[in-house]
Amino acid sequence: MMIAVMGDVTVGDTQLSPPTEEKSSKRRSPSALAPAERVTTSSAPAAASPGAEPGDHRDAEALLALAMAMSSSLDPRTVVNTILDEGARLVGADRATLSSWKDGQLTIEASVGGREGVTWIGRRFDSPWLSEQPLVREALTRRTVVTGGAMDTMRASPEFREALSLVRHTASVPILQGGEVTGLLVFSRYRDPAFHEDERTSLSTLGSIAGIALRNATTHQAATDAVRNLDAAQRTKSELLDIAVHELRSPLTVIQGYAALLDGGDLGPLGEPATRAVRVIATKAREAQEIATSLLTVARLESNELQIERTRIQLQALLEAVRERMVPHLDLTGATLTLDCPDELEVAADAALATRVMDNLVNNALIYSDPPAAVTISARRTAAGIEIRVSDRGSGVSEADRERIFERFVRGAGAERAAGTGLGLYVSRECARRMGGDLVLERSRPGEGSTFLLCLPAV
Repeated sequence: MMIAVMGDVTVGDTQLSPPTEEKSSKRRSPSALAPAERVTTSSAPAAASPGAEPGDHRDAEALLALAMAMSSSLDPRTVVNTILDEGARLVGADRATLSSWKDGQLTIEASVGGREGVTWIGRRFDSPWLSEQPLVREALTRRTVVTGGAMDTMRASPEFREALSLVRHTASVPILQGGEVTGLLVFSRYRDPAFHEDERTSLSTLGSIAGIALRNATTHQAATDAVRNLDAAQRTKSELLDIAVHELRSPLTVIQGYAALLDGGDLGPLGEPATRAVRVIATKAREAQEIATSLLTVARLESNELQIERTRIQLQALLEAVRERMVPHLDLTGATLTLDCPDELEVAADAALATRVMDNLVNNALIYSDPPAAVTISARRTAAGIEIRVSDRGSGVSEADRERIFERFVRGAGAERAAGTGLGLYVSRECARRMGGDLVLERSRPGEGSTFLLCLPAV
């Protein structure tokens, strides 16, 4: 366990950042101090009164209040401050020190209290002399509270010799997480009484509460950082895809433009073989552009950056435009595409997304059918909205694949018929749902074809 106290500190492989300091009329707590700041404060933990009776600090209500105080925040720095400050008050200690224990190394992370209220927060001291102290070594080895007198500070740094010069009584409390020692709390008193045997229960409970609070805080911080890093990675991926798709679309647009000029005879007459070749070029260029667009749409869907602009759309005009884009494929393969849509039907949807969904559905119906394919688009109004069905007599979908085909990168039976990414149906369903509708496989049997049902809000 490595405990984050101040600044950007690492907990395992997790980077912790300090929280925003809250404005308050109350005194500044030690956790709000800058790294390595030394201050004089009147808030040093009060020493136990000479007349204190053993067992006074085992009060269940006091321990419960401390547990609630520790759990009131998931900021590691605040939790550490609460453990030290309030823990010292609870056990009547003048100084409280928190150390991490990892790979056989004890490192002091924070300490509060002492002569004139000197406080260290945010400074980490590698302290081999501390782990060699009998009180500390026994607590770490036996995983139990050990009490005794002052520590031998001859090998300690000058700062700690000064800080511990008044110590008369010490309690070493191991912090356990999952049965393993991850840290150590050391409470010190400058005057009598000594830590009594009856106080071991309270001290042990305090160590357990501290372990849970620290684990919760560091886990929460690690999860927060992971989400933040994931969001940053997602944004980077979206930006890279934006650039890649833009660079890919430019040459594809040029290819499609010249193919249209050649097919229309604007650049001179072409023979039948050349005309068919040009139409193949146009079809494949359009398919490549659809793949690029699908990749970009997936990135924007997953990063919640897809913009939805709902407008009033005349459905028959939209479907006629879809059919027009399929003409090269229809002419090339001899397929038919029949429309059955009343003139008055209108939908409330994003025009670009609705067009993309229909292009995907019709393209799939043509690809997954044996030539010559026969595809039908029908539309009708219901009480729930507008229903659009795309039916084919293709290879169909097995019962096991009815939902799988809507997942990313999943391609159904017959995928060898054409190149693809397995993103079309995933993108189509997500777009439909973002527009307030849905996309389902209404009917399908292997070898008998399929019917996909697209539902969109009516105007």
